[in-house]
Amino acid sequence: MYKNILQFVLIIFIFGACKKPYEPKIDENVGTILVVEGFINTGVGATKFVLSKAAQLSNKATFVPENGATVSVESSAGVSQTLSALGNGVYQNTQLNIIATQKYRLRIKTSTGKDYASEYVEVKTTPNIDQVTWKEVSGGVQISADAHDNQSKSRYYMWNYEETWLFSSNYDSDVIYKGSAIYDRTPEESVYRCWGTNSSSSIILGNSLKLAEDIISNQPIAIIPSGSEKLGIRYSILVKQYALTKQAFEYMETLKKNTEELGSIFGPLPSQQISNIKNLNNADDIVVGYVYATSKTEKRIFIDNKDISYVWSVVKPNSDVCLQSEILQTSNLGQYFSSGTLVPTYKIYDPSGVAVIGYGLAPRICVDCTLRGTKTMPSFWQ
Repeated sequence: MYKNILQFVLIIFIFGACKKPYEPKIDENVGTILVVEGFINTGVGATKFVLSKAAQLSNKATFVPENGATVSVESSAGVSQTLSALGNGVYQNTQLNIIATQKYRLRIKTSTGKDYASEYVEVKTTPNIDQVTWKEVSGGVQISADAHDNQSKSRYYMWNYEETWLFSSNYDSDVIYKGSAIYDRTPEESVYRCWGTNSSSSIILGNSLKLAEDIISNQPIAIIPSGSEKLGIRYSILVKQYALTKQAFEYMETLKKNTEELGSIFGPLPSQQISNIKNLNNADDIVVGYVYATSKTEKRIFIDNKDISYVWSVVKPNSDVCLQSEILQTSNLGQYFSSGTLVPTYKIYDPSGVAVIGYGLAPRICVDCTLRGTKTMPSFWQ
């Protein structure tokens, strides 16, 4: 999500677009703006924050981590718990002791001596996800979530997800080039089937304000486009749900509008959302991010290709360049395979079916699934 936040920072300083070349005047202090991503996890799991600096447009780096900081979570009772620095701007604590009746804030002291603190925020408890469902729609497969809170204390919700799918390469390869010769692949050397993963990049929000009861029904989470290889064999999605305060929800809503819904004359205008994080010694210091404290609930489902009622014709990535050809020779193979760009796929036999006289070959990207995924089966896979 930090890419969305970095985009949000740039929108604060750049507004407007025209057809003629435009050189915006960028505040020289953009590169000093602290960007804070994460939340105080009040339930099971780690509390993790990612700290970075907003990058200048001239800076080719899209992510500038804020390393060397001291990060802690402080309670309204004065108890401080430190997060460990994991590198690359990541700070984490897996064993925070959270008391629901107290309020909490994030405290950051940078390596340059700047002292930041968020406002104290109330602890929210996220209700369980009732179910994650899917249905076939004209554009593919729509995935949705249902939830409710009997105590009506949630009302404001946010979701994200992680999706995993089993896929196969365009072509299988029965042989492998090693050294200067070609051998039969062992099962361990197969690169035909792998697992791909992806995390949500958009901000998914919903609320139950218009209902008498705190119920979320058929909240859209994700859509799998028709023909996607995600549903070529087997697919799984882990949906994560968070209850937010009204203020945190409004911040995320503004962030969503500023990063996902701009670009047309009918879209919302860019706006600057006030962060609840301040520099304790400089009120003019801009900080991007919003700290909230909540628990997380999750639910996973699986979908098999055979579960879909209509024919799902998978459109393989790189299919336009994935053409197999043949070479009718068994010597000087290094000229084809030593660079690794091409991969042998099968043996070509003489009419007797005994002697090998050549090999099929294809681009590696069409054969080696590890270029787009992993051969290691996830622990949760069923």
